Amino acid sequence: MIYEKSLRAEFTANAAIVALVIITFALTIFLIRLLNEVGIGKLDVQGLGPLLTFSLLKFIPFLLPLSSFLGVFLTLTRWYRDSEMVVWLCSGVPLTASIRPIVFFVLPLMLIAAGVTNSLLPWAYAATDAIKEKITAESETAIGRHGVFREFANGKRIIYAEDADQQTGEAKNVFISERGVGSVSVIVAKSARHVTQQNGDKFVILNHGHRYELNSSGEFKETSYEKYGVRVAAREGSMDKGRLDTLSIPQLLAMGSPQSYGDVVTRIGLVLMVVILPLLSVPLSYVNPRAGRSVGTLMALLIFFAYYNFMTLARSLVMQEKLNLILGLVAPHLIMCLVGLVLIYHQRVNRSIKSLLGI
Repeated sequence: MIYEKSLRAEFTANAAIVALVIITFALTIFLIRLLNEVGIGKLDVQGLGPLLTFSLLKFIPFLLPLSSFLGVFLTLTRWYRDSEMVVWLCSGVPLTASIRPIVFFVLPLMLIAAGVTNSLLPWAYAATDAIKEKITAESETAIGRHGVFREFANGKRIIYAEDADQQTGEAKNVFISERGVGSVSVIVAKSARHVTQQNGDKFVILNHGHRYELNSSGEFKETSYEKYGVRVAAREGSMDKGRLDTLSIPQLLAMGSPQSYGDVVTRIGLVLMVVILPLLSVPLSYVNPRAGRSVGTLMALLIFFAYYNFMTLARSLVMQEKLNLILGLVAPHLIMCLVGLVLIYHQRVNRSIKSLLGI
């Protein structure tokens, strides 16, 4: 049918445009955040690309509901504003006829969202954790890029090397500042290199230098040494594989904890939002051709964020064991379905009143 074909084509075009705009903003924000970490030495430039990619993958579950919703909403709004919908209604096409193309449009997106939240999202979080763990381990064992002050141990240790040989891993003219409990120490050395012990502890071995220490009582100590070791990282276990973000939905359900159930509420909720939000566009999209277009768009965005906040509230209540899993999964979506029914009823009442008055 021409009506359904035209709607689906415009749904796809508008949703793609919205997704492209949102992705552009998201990539910009992610890139600025990662470049800031590169600038302060917490992240290596080589990890910038993978982490940016994984950040975008983790954003997809939020992107799909919003882009599908706005794609359908903007299409129906334009049809009302340009009187195309009026022409179709006068031709005998009922308003409910738009539901079928909406369902056919969102079903593939719903399947994609289900696959992303169940499989791709946990993989992206696990890959991100692995990269960050590797970067952290390398950073803790590295003496530092030459010419750059690098912070470690939450800013309690600062390492600076005037020059460094990337092949041998040896640094020249090294400066280390440490803040301990009731003392501050400064260590300088002509050369340094990192060493990993058999038990997994990691040390920086400093050669031919001095150590200066000032404690809280004002006592000052100076020590000269030929070789001095500073432990920069103790042995750590492997990455926690039980982290909720890295688990699939069946694994979360098998855990049976309030925290895992809360994560299930969010993941399944994002999938259901892909379907429910575009259907809400049917009553939301009706506009008076003489009215401004910004009011309806603002209302649509408010409903989207209200919907998302309802789901976040349900997750919090489930995690606090104030709400069981079934109610947490159903309640926010049932509320939005009721909002849609109220909007449809309000729209029909207004039309009935106008027809009675001959407006």
